[in-house]
Amino acid sequence: MGYKGDIRYLGRLGAGPLPNDRPHQVKLFGSYGPWYGLNTGVGFFLGSGKPLTTFAARGVPEGPRGSGVETVDGFKESTPSEFTFDFHVDYAVPLGRTRLLLLADVFNLFNNQTVLFYNQSSERSVGVPNPGYGQQALLAAPLQTRIGVRFEF
Repeated sequence: MGYKGDIRYLGRLGAGPLPNDRPHQVKLFGSYGPWYGLNTGVGFFLGSGKPLTTFAARGVPEGPRGSGVETVDGFKESTPSEFTFDFHVDYAVPLGRTRLLLLADVFNLFNNQTVLFYNQSSERSVGVPNPGYGQQALLAAPLQTRIGVRFEF
């Protein structure tokens, strides 16, 4: 019929990793507050990449799950591993029975710009090629800071 993809890959032939499968993840969080009112904290996340599969129009896979995509960065069976390192600091100012908390957070401290997702659709609609196929569709958020004040009672 001229359609790309094969619906049989949706069943038993499509056995393989699911689209958001991450077999390895490490998440570590900690804080330390030895000084009067000052608290520091760190957060670390490391995760393996997500499997990639080429899809034709209407989400019909063109191969088994995780069989890969031809990207602008070469052929990839999964996205790269990703990691983030975050930092937190806060200082509490006592005000009688209440307190004022001054805080700052830094997300993605090392500004890691990992590719999180590639465009996996080879067609826009049936028979119409997708010019964005294999392009980087999502990068990790750049370094960001948040500064705040919190009143606790």
